Amino acid sequence: MREWRKNSLRDFLRRLLLLDQSTHRISLAFAVGVFFGFSPFWGIHTVLGLIAAFVARLNRVAVLIGVWTNTPWTMAPAASVGTTLGLLVLGMEVKFPDLPEQSLASRQFWQGAWTEFGHLLWPFFVGNMVLATLAGTLAYLVMKKILSRNRAGSEAAHSKSLEHTG
Repeated sequence: MREWRKNSLRDFLRRLLLLDQSTHRISLAFAVGVFFGFSPFWGIHTVLGLIAAFVARLNRVAVLIGVWTNTPWTMAPAASVGTTLGLLVLGMEVKFPDLPEQSLASRQFWQGAWTEFGHLLWPFFVGNMVLATLAGTLAYLVMKKILSRNRAGSEAAHSKSLEHTG
């Protein structure tokens, strides 16, 4: 499993490094993708990322890689953190709801769930927008540093190889 993650990370960085754009533009595209990936617009985050890439003329590959950093494995924890953050930002009391004890298929369950969880909708939206903004900003800064270092190293190695051949 660890080997798969290492290879996946290498492939991800290699794709971004091979893009023929400035480190700023690639980092910005990646950050926009991360923003939409962590935004509360589940289900349409990929489409929104592509629309933003088209409108801002950003690299679609970098945006999609950013959007897909928030995977199904990380969505639930991110949503929980975002909702808690929203409760704090809005100054609302954290109230842990009781789940209705009916079957998931029953109408009573869904009415009870709405009654218990409905008050969390606004904190979910606000908190996840704050989280998406923080994640996008951090993604930009980290990606810019990684790309700058790697490109500087690649250019130095290329210059050195030209000196030896010339």
